[in-house]
Amino acid sequence: MRYIIILFFPLISIVSGFLHIPFGIPFKLSNKEIHQSIIPLKNSDTLNKLDGFFGLIGPDVNISSVSSLFELFTGNGVIQGIFFDKGNLTYIKHYVRTEKLIYEEQHGRALTGIFFDIIYHILHMLGILPNMLGVANTSLLTINNNIYAMFERDNPYLMKVDFHNKQVNTIQKLNFKDLSSTHFSGHTKYSSKKITTIHYDVISKCIHHYVMTCDFKTLYKTILKTEYLPIIHDFLLLNDSFVITDSPIMMDIHKILKFKLPVTFYKDKKTNVYIVAKNKVNKVEYDKGFYIFHYADYRETDDIIEIYAPLYDDLDFLALNIKGNYRKIVIDKKTNKMDVEKNEEVEQYNLDFPIKVGNKIILRNIKDFGINGFIICEGLSIVGKILFNDITICGEPALTYIDSTPYLIAFAYNETTNFILLINVETLEVEKIEIPLQNDQKINIGFHSIYIPNDV
Repeated sequence: MRYIIILFFPLISIVSGFLHIPFGIPFKLSNKEIHQSIIPLKNSDTLNKLDGFFGLIGPDVNISSVSSLFELFTGNGVIQGIFFDKGNLTYIKHYVRTEKLIYEEQHGRALTGIFFDIIYHILHMLGILPNMLGVANTSLLTINNNIYAMFERDNPYLMKVDFHNKQVNTIQKLNFKDLSSTHFSGHTKYSSKKITTIHYDVISKCIHHYVMTCDFKTLYKTILKTEYLPIIHDFLLLNDSFVITDSPIMMDIHKILKFKLPVTFYKDKKTNVYIVAKNKVNKVEYDKGFYIFHYADYRETDDIIEIYAPLYDDLDFLALNIKGNYRKIVIDKKTNKMDVEKNEEVEQYNLDFPIKVGNKIILRNIKDFGINGFIICEGLSIVGKILFNDITICGEPALTYIDSTPYLIAFAYNETTNFILLINVETLEVEKIEIPLQNDQKINIGFHSIYIPNDV
């Protein structure tokens, strides 16, 4: 019956507001959330010095039943976090109140799959449904003490981190009359008092690049045409320009007929790298396909651009077994030629989610479909390893400083216990603090994280 209702969506007339579709049983998000004081099982001088909030945002999915990147990317956004208060810990789990999730709370869980996503998108464009593709699960962006939950197919959601009550709450979705058809990248950046973001359109094969004030007023906009479908997860800011990688992703009609995600990555086709200045676009080609989820670092001179990033030689959004190879892209400004350098030792690892600490880049490593720790590189040389056999890391760690020493904070778990990890980046010493959660709750996987000191 539910499928019949979906098939007849276009035939239902709307008088006002959103269409009321009985997807399933309504539910209360608050019943799934957690706010719990934690008593550390051991004393820690490092823990006692922390006063702030560590938050990890990601998809609300059961990792044991997930079989594809598509499922991860489309899971509802949830923030798991720890409030540190000089030795006292409070664990929270908060669901970002997106338009989609509020609608599902009242109407039941929406049906999933690319077929339904296409229908939802059409009905959203007609004003019949909220944005059912906006799940706010990718990253947390700080702008002038405001925190925003980001996702590349939606607008930012303003969040409140309440240190007094040890809570995180969703305030509102930002809507802009002059940007009504624009979405914000999950990797929107804020630096030098400016916001930089991109919006991609796979139909027109265009990327819209925006530079804004800190209150989201557009300073200028650049439109870039791409050769392939511009499914762009991240972009890189250089000294006076930015970099977009146009990977060989193309429409696949055969997958449409099978109700699968209708795109294919063609690894034998060339990759285009666009270096975009305010009034100039320079296109550099590489003879093989690669995809970049996250950029790590760069160095730019008058003659060359060096870009460090995990490169994917193959990519299937309907699978999980993909491998990130941490490499260096070298672009010669004079010859407009590009080369890719690699280190065979680094190639042994599956690396991504880079964090820059001084001259070092810290990357998480995947082994047997789980994050088993971190590899630390200077350039393409490995200078440190933090690998575990007994725990799995939940997602990207956050960087903070304790007595001027860099530390990583991360969630982890094993079959019986949840942990918060404090990792001294200089000595590589690790403190594992158990987090006993009520009703045997397990900390879940996530994407990106943030640490906010309680002095903002």
